[in-house]
Amino acid sequence: MLAAAVLNARDEERSVLEESLRRFLDEHPLNMEVFTFGTAESFWEARKLRYFELVFLTVRQETTLGMDLARKLRERDREALLVLVSPDAYWAVESYRVRAHDYLMWPFTQAQFNEVMGLCYQTLHQRRPFIEVKEGRLTTCVLLDEIYFTDYHNHYIQIHLKERVIRTYMSFADFAERMAPHPRFLCCYRNVLVNMDQVAELDDKDFVLRDGSRVPISRSERHEIHQRYQDYSFAKGNFR
Repeated sequence: MLAAAVLNARDEERSVLEESLRRFLDEHPLNMEVFTFGTAESFWEARKLRYFELVFLTVRQETTLGMDLARKLRERDREALLVLVSPDAYWAVESYRVRAHDYLMWPFTQAQFNEVMGLCYQTLHQRRPFIEVKEGRLTTCVLLDEIYFTDYHNHYIQIHLKERVIRTYMSFADFAERMAPHPRFLCCYRNVLVNMDQVAELDDKDFVLRDGSRVPISRSERHEIHQRYQDYSFAKGNFR
């Protein structure tokens, strides 16, 4: 699951940012946890245990603390999306030097916040591709790199993740067409797709995945499936 951090904000700012982000997430199928931090130290401690794809960082004209934190973050992380929040434009030029994704002026409306988050949403989608599926009445965002394999049972696609299985009502043909643009997924058995990035070992009968589960390989297409896996691994530079 993705994670967002709200950092260096005063109480009111922190509350509004958190609420605005939760409103956006309620309307968009993006699996993201929201964390708020009262101090930089608590943020760095938390960051030892998990990665934050998105960071909202407040900066102010009267102090360099916020921008110092931005510089420190960039020294350690070139990829996280950084949104600077400020009551003025004092740090706007400097924001380019820390490769801020956007500069959000405080106070802001929900519409202004949604515009910034919409751009972040697009970038996150490009960086960590995901699919959106119906799970019951809800739309769920599923990161492709968290999928181990999928199978089909009683008119439902079953998407196997590390900690749970998502079931979505869909034909296998429709689901396979949706997954076709993503070469990491290989149809290795009837109505089964395996994520080749999750394969730990390959034997004659099965793919053995990183979580220890086994996914069968079609006997009639075994040679072709083995070859496609080897070609994929070679193209990624993973010699097995």
